[in-house]
Amino acid sequence: MFPFADIGLAILHNMKFLLLNPFIYVVILLITLQYRRMIEKERSMYSVRINSVADQTIQSIGFGFLGGLFATALLLVVGVVLNPYDMVYVWVVAVFVALINIRYLCFSYATGILGILAFVTMLLPNGETLPLIGGLWTGVSQLNVPMLIALVAILHLTEAMLIWIHGDKKASPVFLSGSRGKLVGGFTMQKFWLVPLFIIVAIDPASLQMSPSTSPDGGGTILFPDWWPLLPLSTLLGSGVILGMLPVPAVLGYGDIAVSRTPRQKAKQTAKWLALYSVVLLMLGLVSQYSPWLLLLAALFSAVAHESIIVFTQRKEFLDTPMYSKPLKGVRILQVLPNSTAQKLGLTSGEVILKVNGFPIYHKSELHYALSLQPVYVKLEIEDLNGEIKFAQTALYQGEHHSLGIILVPDDDATHYVKINIDNPLKMLWKKFRR
Repeated sequence: MFPFADIGLAILHNMKFLLLNPFIYVVILLITLQYRRMIEKERSMYSVRINSVADQTIQSIGFGFLGGLFATALLLVVGVVLNPYDMVYVWVVAVFVALINIRYLCFSYATGILGILAFVTMLLPNGETLPLIGGLWTGVSQLNVPMLIALVAILHLTEAMLIWIHGDKKASPVFLSGSRGKLVGGFTMQKFWLVPLFIIVAIDPASLQMSPSTSPDGGGTILFPDWWPLLPLSTLLGSGVILGMLPVPAVLGYGDIAVSRTPRQKAKQTAKWLALYSVVLLMLGLVSQYSPWLLLLAALFSAVAHESIIVFTQRKEFLDTPMYSKPLKGVRILQVLPNSTAQKLGLTSGEVILKVNGFPIYHKSELHYALSLQPVYVKLEIEDLNGEIKFAQTALYQGEHHSLGIILVPDDDATHYVKINIDNPLKMLWKKFRR
């Protein structure tokens, strides 16, 4: 039986060491500043605050904690045991590939590259005698790549779970120059989660007395089943492997754009693809210990499949028919502001306002003009998402938003917008090397 109770006690014991880690508070500060920057950009574009910095930060911490418990459980059951030296290699490669494009600062690419290099060292075992690169060759050959692949898979599965339950919340409206050159509306989804992990690490026996946080339950021992771990430990510390628990604060992020789908639909689509990728990668990681060729397959899948999913979903999103485009009649709602008249009337994103107080509307200026003619009352004729006509009416009071609290999809005269670029990775690399 798996020792969940003992592990739970060990996590509670190590929680205090996690809270004493200053990196947590640095991450919270950085997340807060990032959300503040995003909200300031919203205010500069739309002259109104749509989201709250405090709400965004608190939600990121709360959902991140749930994600940490989820990831920790998977890491422990699979038996992912990390060697700090392996992680140094991962970070060095991740930073290097990030110089090509910042979004490549992802362990899936770094682990894929290291897996390919490890495969090469298996084919050429005498490479450590080569001048200049002999030491590096030896280090790569000793990497526990199956363990790193399993770690990447579990972190991405955790990210998929967080995207599914939280990725679309409080999406920010944005004006975009579409693939056909016309301005359309869309939503950016930018999330950061502080994910506390309690991981098993390979440690030096001499350090146990100095680092009680790495002892599984503050000095005791946890007995695991005979089948645990699912991945080999022999490359970590030889035959005498000593394991401990280490609290590690991690950060997961999600950035996406919804143009031809609602934010909820887009987040669910991304989460499904990412979850499928993670499960397949985890299976490949588990079997990669049995053959160098399976290791190569897992390494290639780690990087290539991850990039393929991003390119495929982005191109499909931008090339499909935009959902938030200017209609032939009326004005389309892009965003309904919280606690606004429009929200009280039940208006939703994507609906089209056809008439205001009996006046046909074709431009946002006509909307403002029609509202100014009757400043204490409004009656709207609306086409809902199913193409059916409905009516909404209410009294207006002093101090309420002059445009009912809605952001409309852009007209051709919009001055602030983002230009979409869907270059493929090879084209981006070519541009880099031509500079």
